[in-house]
Amino acid sequence: INAEYGEKIIGVIASPTSNVLFSIDGKMAITAALEQINVWYIRNAVLKCSLGEKSKKKQPLVTALSMNPDGLSFAAGYSDGSIRIWDLKTESMITQFFGHKSEVTQL
Repeated sequence: INAEYGEKIIGVIASPTSNVLFSIDGKMAITAALEQINVWYIRNAVLKCSLGEKSKKKQPLVTALSMNPDGLSFAAGYSDGSIRIWDLKTESMITQFFGHKSEVTQL
């Protein structure tokens, strides 16, 4: 907390190969954290949820993020070439696409 200005600073572990998204209303930040995706409430610096496979098996890294124009879902690209569509309201994966031969670098 920056007492001088009353600001909160969010410290996050973020993937160096991915971008950060902001929700359409500006209330949430979405960050890639290696194999997981973290959704943060910006105003009070609280983690809303972590999205990703809950498997002990090694998972692909999140390499790219892109918000759907409706603001209700977003796409995540992965190091294994897959793309997953995530629903912000239900905090669940809607669908998954395969086909890239290498990691997804842009969406």
